[in-house]
Amino acid sequence: MNTLNEYQQRVVDEVERNICVISSAASGKAICNSDVVPTPEGMRKVSDIREGDYLFDRLGRPTKVLGVFPQGEKEVYEITFGDGRTARCSDEHIWRVNKTTWGNKDKWKDMTLKEIMSEPLINNSRGAYFRIPNSHAVEYSKKDYKVNPYIIGAFLGDGCCLEHALTISCGDSEVAEHIAELLGENVTVKEQSESNYSYVFYSNGISIKTKGALPEELITYSYNKHIPIEYKYGSKEQRMELINGLFDTDGCCTIDNRKGHKLCSNITFSTTSKRLAEDVKEVLGSLGIISDISLDKRTEKYTSGNCFTVYARIPNELKPDFFYIERKKNIARTTENEFQKKSFNTTTIRKIESLGYKEEMTCFYVDNDEHLFLMNDFVVTHNTEVITRRVLNIVNGHGVDPSRILCVSFSKDASVTLNQRFEKNGVKGVNCKTFHALALSIVKLVYPSKQIWTKDYEKVNVIKKICVNNKFCLNQNSVPTGEIMAYITSRQMKVPCQVEMSLDEDTLKEIFDLYNEFKVSKNLIEFNDMVDMAVEILNEKPVVREKYENLYDYIMMDEFQDVSADQYAFAKILGKKANMMVVGDVQQCQPEGTKIMLRNGVIKPIEEIKAGDSVVWYNNNKAYLSGVYTTENCVEKRVKQVASRDFCDDNLITIFTENGESSSYTPNHICFAKLRKSEYNHIVYLMCDDSYRFRIGKIILNSEKTGHVNPWRQKMYAEGCSKIWILKSFKTDLEARVLEQKLSYKYSIPQTCWRTNKVKWTKEDIDYIYEGLDTCKSAELLLKEFNRDIRYPLLDKEMDKSDNIHYAKNAVAETYAANLMPENMEVIVYDRTKSRRKRYEKISKIEYKHITEPIKVYSLEVEGGTYVADNIVTHNCIYGFRGGLSKFMLSFIEDFNAVRMFLPVNYRCNDKIVEMANCLTHVSKDAIANKYIDSIPFRLSNVIPDILTFPNSELEKNFVLNTIKDKKFAYKDNLILARTNRQLYDIFSYLIENNIPCKLIGSLPFYKLSEISTILSYLKFLNNTDNNQAFMAIINKPNRCIPKTLIEGIEECTGYGESMYERMVSGEGIELKYIRNIMELRNFVNKFNLQTFHNVKEIIEYIVEELELNICLTERCSDAEAVNSVLENIDTLKGRCEKYPTIKDFLMAVKKEYEACDKIDDKTDAVILETIHKSKGAEAPRVFVTGFSEGLLPHANAISEEEELHIFYVAVTRARDELHIMHSNNVGIKKLSISRFAKYVEDYIR
Repeated sequence: MNTLNEYQQRVVDEVERNICVISSAASGKAICNSDVVPTPEGMRKVSDIREGDYLFDRLGRPTKVLGVFPQGEKEVYEITFGDGRTARCSDEHIWRVNKTTWGNKDKWKDMTLKEIMSEPLINNSRGAYFRIPNSHAVEYSKKDYKVNPYIIGAFLGDGCCLEHALTISCGDSEVAEHIAELLGENVTVKEQSESNYSYVFYSNGISIKTKGALPEELITYSYNKHIPIEYKYGSKEQRMELINGLFDTDGCCTIDNRKGHKLCSNITFSTTSKRLAEDVKEVLGSLGIISDISLDKRTEKYTSGNCFTVYARIPNELKPDFFYIERKKNIARTTENEFQKKSFNTTTIRKIESLGYKEEMTCFYVDNDEHLFLMNDFVVTHNTEVITRRVLNIVNGHGVDPSRILCVSFSKDASVTLNQRFEKNGVKGVNCKTFHALALSIVKLVYPSKQIWTKDYEKVNVIKKICVNNKFCLNQNSVPTGEIMAYITSRQMKVPCQVEMSLDEDTLKEIFDLYNEFKVSKNLIEFNDMVDMAVEILNEKPVVREKYENLYDYIMMDEFQDVSADQYAFAKILGKKANMMVVGDVQQCQPEGTKIMLRNGVIKPIEEIKAGDSVVWYNNNKAYLSGVYTTENCVEKRVKQVASRDFCDDNLITIFTENGESSSYTPNHICFAKLRKSEYNHIVYLMCDDSYRFRIGKIILNSEKTGHVNPWRQKMYAEGCSKIWILKSFKTDLEARVLEQKLSYKYSIPQTCWRTNKVKWTKEDIDYIYEGLDTCKSAELLLKEFNRDIRYPLLDKEMDKSDNIHYAKNAVAETYAANLMPENMEVIVYDRTKSRRKRYEKISKIEYKHITEPIKVYSLEVEGGTYVADNIVTHNCIYGFRGGLSKFMLSFIEDFNAVRMFLPVNYRCNDKIVEMANCLTHVSKDAIANKYIDSIPFRLSNVIPDILTFPNSELEKNFVLNTIKDKKFAYKDNLILARTNRQLYDIFSYLIENNIPCKLIGSLPFYKLSEISTILSYLKFLNNTDNNQAFMAIINKPNRCIPKTLIEGIEECTGYGESMYERMVSGEGIELKYIRNIMELRNFVNKFNLQTFHNVKEIIEYIVEELELNICLTERCSDAEAVNSVLENIDTLKGRCEKYPTIKDFLMAVKKEYEACDKIDDKTDAVILETIHKSKGAEAPRVFVTGFSEGLLPHANAISEEEELHIFYVAVTRARDELHIMHSNNVGIKKLSISRFAKYVEDYIR
């Protein structure tokens, strides 16, 4: 199978030697970057999809993109399907297909396009051999529409949208009556004329105006009609309402009952608008319904010259659903029970041809069992992974019996998924098991009567009885069950216990022995015992060992970095005679430059630590630091292994303590921390249940009720949730409550309490609340806002079963670095002045730095399980929760004489850009040196990046304009990057003025910024005081204390063409207390009219100064930086206005920019503008980096030069083919010098 890149193919083809795959990579399958794919947010370009985004699977459900892998330029092939749809991809792309000659319509295989092309597509009867599965309806979220989708559909069909009054012309009064019902209680409908079936809608006896009742897109001629974009992406029910409206009006159900023919019906929709026909086809496709379009060119019949008919291919039983009105429903029901031979679940492949050119392509790895996703036109396509391909190669290519292959994973779901993949590719019998399931089968073989003990409350009761009966504790209430459970778990997992104990070591050992005796007496086995017991059996019973040593020829283990000591011992026995392949990532967790404390206080950077070095370590049972001084009784702990890896595309977390200590970690690094009493006592949290339904709530950290119990652990178990994350802490309950409400509304995540015994809701009520909500995706976005990670909860009930480390509030507990909180947590800091050589120190600040290019991080495997890094006690490695140790990933290479395989290729940038970027990898100057590693280029080029200097910014913008106009690249293939939004706004307006379509990503257009929009409203109002919309925008800016109810009342009684301003100034019906402030506005207007201005800049200066708008527009800014940003934007506006003599001239230019922005959608060929920060993950054939000047890059307010160098590196590596780095000596009246970073790359360019 030629489906993988050369590096992955080596992994697949290597069947003789044991191999260790250190990292995974994408397959070579690829679809064109310029194509669009359906996503939960609508259609998006392939090139815009990022890791963490969502596509749709075959069943229409959102499926997460786990990997995005550029594949470079590949030859483009076009596949034409039996329903007229087409798709473009490379010949290595994988399709799930069924072939008629296989004799089984339920048999599906994954084949590359090259493999499909090697066989005939069409048989002698013109029938197709190959079929692909059709998709189900995609699950877009429910939208909050102002106008019901049925009304939109009906008016697209038969609406008289250019009439002043809301009118529809249709032959069914039921349509008009249903629209009236949807419009509201006071709406009635009257038939205007019996001859043309026109119906007019009235509200309280007054005709409803078309403008305002319908979206502007509908107010056009019939041949220009189209479905508004937002209505294409409503929920399934909303899209069906849209379809009902369309088909009730211009749809038709015709019955074919000719003699000698089978009774059948056809569902069609006709329109003179080609775009509307294509829109209807797209919406039907999103509902899992195949359709095609035919063209009728009878000019004598159609005023536009054409009629487009959409034919929907659907089962008979679904045809009535296309209509709301009973007349058409009844026609469709005529054939509802008629048998149809045709299958609607598949689509044939009719034609495959090379298009004769190459295009940049990308492949996706998606998170669903089938690894299928929908591409353009809702066509189902595939992705796969290396481990699956290797098994298929071993079976199909080397004739190995599938029963002789073992695939081990860490979860039951993963093993089931693997097995399904193999079976769908025609391979049955592969053994796919978890470590624990495999171990349990061995235990049951020898001890068939053993029962699995899972109930925690039973275990707690046993511990209490042991302690009281043996007089370890006075009574059951005094038993520290949390501590004891943590100790038992650590003994079972063979890892150090990290909970401070109130009982001495001898007592704990005795409790552990009595606990095990109880299990033996009752014939019980715990989850944590399974692997250990299996290893014990294999070591003690030669017959069983021999059986399992000879049971498998090939063993493959995924996520191998997670194995514990028992699991590794298990793997060594099973793999003694088999070929072994392990896949994983050595997940070290602290960066270069981290200072490690060795014995006797010697300090070394982590990258210089060697195996055998003796470290200072923390004895948690006795709560002191050992190894600081060499003494006779000092227990020495040595470094057993040192490992490193590249860390990228994630946050590096740096904590700062109140006395100035600091250390950096990867998010999944385990730190030691404990809760502290603090004035920040009110916590806002996020939790989810087993169904991944999320809710937001708040709790009090320290109170009489919580006592010594960890409050969020108590909350989690009380509400039956499975995971919990802490978001933020506050001093007051009011602050916490405000954030709780804001987040709930912003992310559509309920605050619903799940404890149905506490509230009067039933389970059905709670299910109803969550119906239609995608709280899982919302939770991911919410957590990112607070620098949390959905992968690393503060508490996980599944994990809590195995370690029980978070029982006591004041205990030193293990927690992911991603969950550390300033103000509420303390860490253990080395202090030579204390008898125990340690003190607790509050975390005062945490910084999060997103790493977009690889940096080196390290892990130390230490005998004691802990060490001191940057004076802060830290954990051995990230696998402490489960007892997983990173060393086994490395030990495997030595123990199994395995070949190590890497996949180190930069697919994006050409070799010249890669080399330039590599010049930056050696110039890092801060403590964390050499943040980046050199990349290996995949693509070659003769085009060298350049640094250009211009006398002024006007010439720089002109260069960008002329370069874009050269047509070497499409507009969309040009990316303009800047350090700040202000730079982008300037060049954006310049390009728009010169008729270049542009798209500003991640930022509001300049004229839509709040402060700019307010000033524009003043200009519009002063230009024409009858402009009611502008008047409403400025009436309370600055605040004139005019209540909203008064403004709405004036608006309601102001007739068409009347001025709200004049009515309000008249004072009629207005309370005296408001008239004074209204008169102040009138006085300002009168005074303004007496002034003389030379240009609009002077007008804006007058408005801002006279009304003190600077104060009004900055009062909501959260910090000085935000205030400066607002004031800078106002200055930018003044600069732009100077060349316009009148307000009217300026507003015309603004209107042009607005219209240009409104024309841009996802399908528009437009230049992309982004800040460098927001461009992470973006790429383009040509990139312009503007503002390569001191004060801009590096920025004058930058935290560090190192961070700015990082930002520059990101900008450079966005370019695929061309890179232009630009500096202007003069920007306006400011003189700038070129960036200091130029010296790092100028030598390379020369």
